[in-house]
Amino acid sequence: MKALAIIPARGGSKRLPRKNLALVGGLPLVCHSIRAALGAGATPHVSTEDDEIARVAAAHGAIVCARPIALAQDRTTTEAVITDWWRRLPKDERPDAIVLLQPSTLILGDASAVVRDMLHALAATGADSVVAVTVDEHEAFAGRIYPREGGVGDWRPHRPAGSRPRTQDIRWQAREEGAAYAFTAQHWATKGDRMGGAMKAYPMPRHSVVDIDTERDLVAARALYDAMSTVARTA
Repeated sequence: MKALAIIPARGGSKRLPRKNLALVGGLPLVCHSIRAALGAGATPHVSTEDDEIARVAAAHGAIVCARPIALAQDRTTTEAVITDWWRRLPKDERPDAIVLLQPSTLILGDASAVVRDMLHALAATGADSVVAVTVDEHEAFAGRIYPREGGVGDWRPHRPAGSRPRTQDIRWQAREEGAAYAFTAQHWATKGDRMGGAMKAYPMPRHSVVDIDTERDLVAARALYDAMSTVARTA
């Protein structure tokens, strides 16, 4: 199965400026995604409007797709970015499968193995799409805080206390983290969606992914990455 990876990496992030170039383990986030794709045998294509990101991506083995400024805005959807890349891709270079890797959602551990497993699942099961999810058995205790920002807000649990099961009896829930998706080229060509059709989930441990949106997230990602790297070296 021929696979290509599309890696969206714009330069204009607001909450954490230049976050796709932020260093974790001495490597820019965009390069972690590039390495994951290369290690899984999926040629990485980086979509960016930013010259510095383009240079870094190319230096680390990615093919750069110059993204229009109009598609590098705060409200630009991921599907719009993939559509732009897909339209530019010569038909004779189109793959059997597409992997979407988002640099700001860092996979801790062997990210290439995750990509390989997802591609294998796509081929072996005949699925249209596979989504990486984290597993959590505590969703029965979830709720919302009002107002969302600041202070001590009202707590509105999704389930009243009397109807909550014991934690050991709770069926696992899964959450889409946004780290990785795999889907067939045929599904994308007909549906224009990274998910959908016959879908499969690729479950990952709860603390194996870090979504990096703020400086605090970045500090946590660096600490977790370094800790996991130390464990891997001493195992």
